Amino acid sequence: MLGLNLVQRERELTSLHSSPKTEQYDTSINIIGGLQDLSIIEHAFHYFFTHDEQEGSIIPKENFDLRTERSQLRVERGIRNCFLHFRDSRHKILLQNLFDRRLPLQDRNLILFWQLSLNNRLFREISEHVFVPVYWSGRSVLPKDEIIAFIKEIVHQNPELDLGWSEITIITLARKYLNFLTKLGFLEGAQKKFFSTIPISTEAIITFLYLARTANPDQRNLLKNSFLKLSMIPKDDLVTRLKRLSMKGLFEMDYNGVDLNLELTLEAGEVANVLYH
Repeated sequence: MLGLNLVQRERELTSLHSSPKTEQYDTSINIIGGLQDLSIIEHAFHYFFTHDEQEGSIIPKENFDLRTERSQLRVERGIRNCFLHFRDSRHKILLQNLFDRRLPLQDRNLILFWQLSLNNRLFREISEHVFVPVYWSGRSVLPKDEIIAFIKEIVHQNPELDLGWSEITIITLARKYLNFLTKLGFLEGAQKKFFSTIPISTEAIITFLYLARTANPDQRNLLKNSFLKLSMIPKDDLVTRLKRLSMKGLFEMDYNGVDLNLELTLEAGEVANVLYH
């Protein structure tokens, strides 16, 4: 029996997909989840920001064991679609300055998780509706079957999209999703995927605030920001930590017990300089 309430899930999906969205579902997770080394994404960020976008490949295949031109083009397309799209110029400047530094591994992985969530609808919705709820439920394992069931609901709830994903495609998407979270250090294990503890540094919290504002630029109340559930921090812990951090002048905070309104005081280009100097 699946641990998720499918009736509740169906209601969530109906509500989720009834709102107008231009963002499409795709299978880029299969490419990203198949990467052997996540440093290839870092390399792509560095190359993208230091070269003309039309100037050659962002991934030299000799550096990353990409044996054929076809595989290189496939990986490049996946990385561009998943990580090198930006909501606005501030988002682009923020990421450019972050990846211009040698980030702590856990912070880098969190930023990759959040950036992929911003850019890929399927990854974001699996994370919001399967990964995060199961993570906070106290269960130790994230079953592949629950991800498969969720993807099938998406297909069922959206016949007009004509996704045409076969059973094999859906199973592969679930497996590659789990593979990517394992490479991020969020999961561990081979057959069964056990949850790992996900430490959130002060620097990562501040970075998240700016990415959450990117996701919902008109929403000052963090507790009503739809991106909040991907912070990987319990609400009470987040409020406590933000109260302390607000004293450092990195943002202004107004919390009345219900609403948590934030005024972000750093420019996008200043965030990395202040946090990772």
